[in-house]
Amino acid sequence: MFMEEKASLRNINFKKLNKALYAVILVVGLVYWEEILWSAFSLKEWMNIGIEPPADQILNIAAKTEMERDAKNDAILVKLNASLAINPVGEAVFLLGEYYFGKNEDKNALAQYEKAIRIDPSLADAYLRMASIHERNGKTAESRKILEKGITFFNETAPKFVPRPLEDAPWQSNVKAQARHEELLKAAKDLKDALRKAKRSL
Repeated sequence: MFMEEKASLRNINFKKLNKALYAVILVVGLVYWEEILWSAFSLKEWMNIGIEPPADQILNIAAKTEMERDAKNDAILVKLNASLAINPVGEAVFLLGEYYFGKNEDKNALAQYEKAIRIDPSLADAYLRMASIHERNGKTAESRKILEKGITFFNETAPKFVPRPLEDAPWQSNVKAQARHEELLKAAKDLKDALRKAKRSL
């Protein structure tokens, strides 16, 4: 058996095999030349810095930073409008509500929060802000109504993300479901706490 394998190895033309291998490497190199150059010179830097976020997120981050320094700065509005021009259904919709909320422009703030909830009904902070605006304007019934609307949404949505046993779902999917489920339960609790507080103030 050993002698047969040795004889078969002798029949292999290693020179031709090497030439074929080099040809494959050359073709791959020519096809992926730009990627190879990028890997050689930029991969390390990319791994250290990470992927740059989309342009609208960069503007949102800048706006939030500005809000922390001066919530009424008009530069915030410029950044958020620029972000909305890039992504009309992004985080800037809610942040614009925060901008108007900080300036006590309740009508504009409510319009933005309502729009944000239409885009993403799981924005618990938008429900809380809207309830707060109605409360400070003496509209207690409206405040309770928006909180109850949010609670209903979270109570109906949370069960959809109850994690399945690991044997029935991939580990990663189960973890994501668990995180989402906990997030929705927390949101429901926050709104219920706000509603109880509103009822006690009557």
